[in-house]
Amino acid sequence: HINESYKEYIFAKENTEHALNKSIKNNQPLQVQYFNYTIMELDYKINATVNIYNGLNYVKNNPSKALSLFRNSEKDMENAKEYSDKRSLLEEQYPDKFIKKLSN
Repeated sequence: HINESYKEYIFAKENTEHALNKSIKNNQPLQVQYFNYTIMELDYKINATVNIYNGLNYVKNNPSKALSLFRNSEKDMENAKEYSDKRSLLEEQYPDKFIKKLSN
C-alpha cells in the first residue's frame, strides 16, 4: 500500500501544481493560497510514505534506524494535518468560493 499511496500523492501534487499555475495566471490569490497549502500537505505526506518505506527496509537489520524513520513519518503526517487544517479554515472563511450550493 505504501507504493500506491506514494503514487497517488505524487499524482495529486502534479494536478495541484497545474491548478496552482492556472490560479496564478488568473490572479486568484485565495486559490493560490489554498493550492499552496495543498502542495505543502502533499509534500509532507510524500515524505511520510518515503520514511515508512525506508523504515521497513531497516526493521530486521537496524531496528533503531527503522524506529527513527517511523517517528519521522509520524511527524510528517502531523505537519500534513496542519496544512489540511489551514485549508479547512479557508473553506470555512470563504464557503462561497469552495462549497457548491445545492439547489432545491
